[in-house]
Amino acid sequence: MSSKLTSLSAYRSLLRASRLVFNGDTRTLNLSLRQIRTEFEKNRFEKDEKKIQKLISDAQEASSFLISSVLQGVKEQDGFKIRLNKKQVEANLDANVTIKGIDDQYLENLERRAGRKKNRGENSADETAVEQQQQPSTESSCCKSSSQPASN
Repeated sequence: MSSKLTSLSAYRSLLRASRLVFNGDTRTLNLSLRQIRTEFEKNRFEKDEKKIQKLISDAQEASSFLISSVLQGVKEQDGFKIRLNKKQVEANLDANVTIKGIDDQYLENLERRAGRKKNRGENSADETAVEQQQQPSTESSCCKSSSQPASN
């Protein structure tokens, strides 16, 4: 794939990750989208292929980091209320956090699939079909973590 297409793909991936993570927080979402645009525009006319590949790699890593590591929460008396989507639940299965309000069967399926992906390192067609049948978003409460609460 050409550098232009790869960089456009990385740009779109970052935009999607920001929209996913900061959904409902208009101020933070707008700041994030503006910053992404500014950084890509700053390097728009870069000619050095090694630097371009490094920038693309950084953008892809940032997108992955946003989805797997950034959760927003609202402080409540007994912890934090967060809304997790399927990608965030899958990415945080190993986190030492109690998640209330998520169907046990759904979590078992996610854990099973995560184990298979680690063993095989790939996503099979029937796993994709199972993913499509799951709910796109789950409203949850997160409380009593052994580490710091996940919030921004």
